[in-house]
Amino acid sequence: KAFDEKDLKGICGVNNGTKKKDLDKTGYKGLGFKAVFGKSDKVMIYSHGEYFRFDSSYQIKWNKEWGTDDQQTWEKENDRQFIYPWQINPVWTNENEIPSLISIFLNQKKKRIHVAYVILLNNIGEINSAINQLKQQPDLFLFLRNISQITFLAESSNYTISIARDLSHGLKQVFVNNKPDSQWIIKRFELNIPDDVVDKLSKDTKAPEKLRFIKKAEMFLAAKYKAPSPNEHGDMISGGIEKLREQDSVLFSYLPTKIFGYKFPVLINANFLTNVNREQIHTDSVWNQWLFGRISGEIFQWIKELVNDNKFRSQAYRLIPSELHSENNILTKRFNDSLAENIKHCNFIRNRKNQLLRVDQVIMDSTSMSKQSSFINVDSMREYINNNEKNPCQYGDDPFIDYDINLNQIGVKTFTWDHCIDMFKSDIFIKTHSTEENKRMIEYFFAKYLKIDTDNGMNIDIQRIPFLMDQNNHLQLIKNIYFP
Repeated sequence: KAFDEKDLKGICGVNNGTKKKDLDKTGYKGLGFKAVFGKSDKVMIYSHGEYFRFDSSYQIKWNKEWGTDDQQTWEKENDRQFIYPWQINPVWTNENEIPSLISIFLNQKKKRIHVAYVILLNNIGEINSAINQLKQQPDLFLFLRNISQITFLAESSNYTISIARDLSHGLKQVFVNNKPDSQWIIKRFELNIPDDVVDKLSKDTKAPEKLRFIKKAEMFLAAKYKAPSPNEHGDMISGGIEKLREQDSVLFSYLPTKIFGYKFPVLINANFLTNVNREQIHTDSVWNQWLFGRISGEIFQWIKELVNDNKFRSQAYRLIPSELHSENNILTKRFNDSLAENIKHCNFIRNRKNQLLRVDQVIMDSTSMSKQSSFINVDSMREYINNNEKNPCQYGDDPFIDYDINLNQIGVKTFTWDHCIDMFKSDIFIKTHSTEENKRMIEYFFAKYLKIDTDNGMNIDIQRIPFLMDQNNHLQLIKNIYFP
């Protein structure tokens, strides 16, 4: 929107921005715009057909209310140079004072521009270097609220970063010069802030005013996504959700920080409180501690949604986080404690009947026997597993799922071929296994044996499996069966 009086006062002050209490705006420290003065001594602002500027070379009119008749006398009496804070002194600027190149550019785009900042750079080489760094990290704009395209116009070439949204799946695709660069699934969570945290924040004088009395907060998660694509031979390569590489795991506070010590499987964006250069996070902050305690819970809630989405179902468990170890502080502890609780209590694992179960309620079947209902009594299989556990278990009525390495890493029970072989020998299984079922079992394993030179999905030598029923209704190995 065009500048109004409130915006002008905000940009001319320090710690007096218009975003301090507005939860729908990203900034709150009052430092954002002032950062340009580290790179420029002259900044012009255009809004609604009018111009003003901040200019270090502008000669101000001396005000006798400052104690002397002129600047020279003041400096002599105070034994120091008079330095006027030009960075907060707006200078009205007529259009004929604007360089023609800038004036022509703005006139061409007036219908599309509400506000324009014109920055006279002190070091063009430094800025070009910074733009080149941006080219290596085009995803850094993922969480900006209202920006969908940024274009850099240079003498040698133009460079455009744009973001397209697919609202049906929460996808954002980043383009560089109209070519796809990366794709992300974005999930926003609205968090209710507990009363005890609100109370602590209200008493925390270090917390920004914007955060001290809020009742709700937001957190964004971004998972990298790779669409299926053909290889050089034309065969489709499966894509899907990708766990972030450790070196790519950085905290965002709407723009990326320089905090890489916390290794999450997704990008985390929230109003984290950091130092001014965004290189360190305040570990003693009640606010940051509360946010870190919420991260794992929101990830698991997202996984619960993704496992019910056909597009992402098979990859959702890739987002399961691991314990943090690289940073030994209270933020790490808050995250790790909440992670342990969520792994234990959250029902995020989808069984074959589309029910969501907890870790202690499911069994990963790496043999696929639980799928063979024509010759396997699944209830007997479940009973066998229960009876052979050292401690009482709470497996669901339909506990079986396919093997997933990500679930294995958090302790989900796996039913292996060794377990299966023991089960085939057990009284529990034998008493419910009929001759007709054994015929179908033989047909199944024979079909698998015929595919021995290909991937038959068994990962075991068939000669180790007792699947042939003898005259006593016991299952035997191939080598132990004789035909008269």
